Amino acid sequence: CNHFFAHCFFVFKRQSETMPLATLMTDHPEVLKNPQKAAEIVHNAIKSKLGKPDMYITVNVVKSECITVNKNKASVVVTVESIGGTLGPLCDEVCKGLTKEFNVSADKVVMTFRNADGKEFAMNGRTIF
Repeated sequence: CNHFFAHCFFVFKRQSETMPLATLMTDHPEVLKNPQKAAEIVHNAIKSKLGKPDMYITVNVVKSECITVNKNKASVVVTVESIGGTLGPLCDEVCKGLTKEFNVSADKVVMTFRNADGKEFAMNGRTIF
């Protein structure tokens, strides 16, 4: 019985600590001037709000020709795929960081989150599970 619970804890812990992949797409000129800082904002939000270790966090910043939210340019779209986690606290943290660093208001940010299975993520040439 104890072996079963120990195994379940190990699987839960392993799933909750691995593989976030985030993509930030934007046409916002201030964000595009410093994509490294934008990546850092997303990285740090994932680390603090999803509890992921640095070594597993991947962030991609992509320049877009045009992104509109409510027909307004200079917007940001962030997609996150992770094994475990929730969007609410992460979205709040990303929006705060983008507002502070680049003056991007939260109404110009759209985020999505997909909770993936370990069989759907690969790193170092193999899937997580």
